[in-house]
Amino acid sequence: MTSFRTVCPRTVTPQCLMRGPLPPGPSPRKSFMRGPLKGSAMPIECKNICKSYNDKTVLDHLNLSFPEGETSCIMGPSGGGKTTLLRIMAGLETPDAGTVSGLENKRKSFVFQEDRLCENLSAAANIRLVCETSVTADDISRVMAAVGLFPDMARQTVRSLSGGQRRRVAILRALLADRDVLFMDEPFKELDAETKEKVMLYVKQQCRGKTVLFVTHDEGECKCIMHNAKCIMLPSVIPQCFNAESPAGQGCAAEYGGSLCKK
Repeated sequence: MTSFRTVCPRTVTPQCLMRGPLPPGPSPRKSFMRGPLKGSAMPIECKNICKSYNDKTVLDHLNLSFPEGETSCIMGPSGGGKTTLLRIMAGLETPDAGTVSGLENKRKSFVFQEDRLCENLSAAANIRLVCETSVTADDISRVMAAVGLFPDMARQTVRSLSGGQRRRVAILRALLADRDVLFMDEPFKELDAETKEKVMLYVKQQCRGKTVLFVTHDEGECKCIMHNAKCIMLPSVIPQCFNAESPAGQGCAAEYGGSLCKK
């Protein structure tokens, strides 16, 4: 079972941040994030995944494969099992049946639907919690500026920031963590249209060539974040799929044989 640990000190809200161990990484001036792993690519395989809550079946013998070193978009309307699947793959939920392979000993970083920030720390300090010791204050200021967070915001406690500002801090924290796989669960909510576009382009640039599992129910987000990405519509919600004539819809239709996404 995957092991997560908190990195906030005891004086901070517990479980506000979870991720894997932090072995030494490359110089941040060359790259803040690790490149794709060398050697044979091993896909993430979900086999016969089942999950129910009380009498409601959320996932029913689900079989999916996600390629390594690529972005995979998991789509579907609210309540379709997207978050449950992501949490199972991350090791935060236990399936009722089925197995997940290809993530053994992989370092994981997660953008949750909730920000899960350490409230009494500054924005910069929240990001620094996951960084290598070689990452400087100037490095953090640069990445914050790239998503529209200015120097004065870096010094503010996150409890004083707006919802959109907090969301960007949470995204940067996950991006700068030393990890093999990035999980993103509806990461761009609470961002206005202009800010969302800026942040999505930044994330797309930083995640190119890396393993990313990205959950959304927004077709526009899928189209923006995709760079040869694999788009998957969960089978349980395919009848409620978005417009099949759109580019993202055609991608989903192709994934499932061209006939399952309907307008």
